[in-house]
Amino acid sequence: MVHRIETLNGDEIRQNFQSELGYTKDDRVLNNRLITFMSKLLNRDGILTIVAMITPFREAQQRAQEIVEEDSLFVLI
Repeated sequence: MVHRIETLNGDEIRQNFQSELGYTKDDRVLNNRLITFMSKLLNRDGILTIVAMITPFREAQQRAQEIVEEDSLFVLI
C-alpha cells in the first residue's frame, strides 16, 4: 500500500499565508489552529500529514489534538 504524505512547516505556512500574524500568544495559538485545520483537511482526503510547528502552550496542543482526533489519529512529539 502506498501512503500519500504531506509535510506542513509552521514557519512556511505563516510566511506564505499568514504573514500579518506576530508572535504574541494569541497569534501563535491562531497560527497553530489554522495549520491544524489544514492537516485535518488533508487527512480527510487520505493524506497523512507531518506538521512541524512550535506549540509552546499546552492548551494549543490539546486543541490541535481535539481538532484532528475528530476524524484521524494524532501523535504529539
